[in-house]
Amino acid sequence: MVLSHAHIDHSGALPLLYKQGYRGSIFATPATRDLCVPMLMDAAMIQEADARHIERLIERDHADIEPAQVLYSRDDAVGRSS
Repeated sequence: MVLSHAHIDHSGALPLLYKQGYRGSIFATPATRDLCVPMLMDAAMIQEADARHIERLIERDHADIEPAQVLYSRDDAVGRSS
């Protein structure tokens, strides 16, 4: 895989691919690699926070909405098996 730059619309699915078993090479510049770590960690934290918020809405307000499922965890974002 070639990652041209770290923008989340280009790199955002990398942890999901890892979670699904991809272990191939990812070619990127050192700067792109370095930027991906905090960006993907932030994306994972936002997903987790949103899922918790929706869970609270369902529990507290009996909101008629589906629970949110995160696409990947912070561990997935840095390539650690959960």
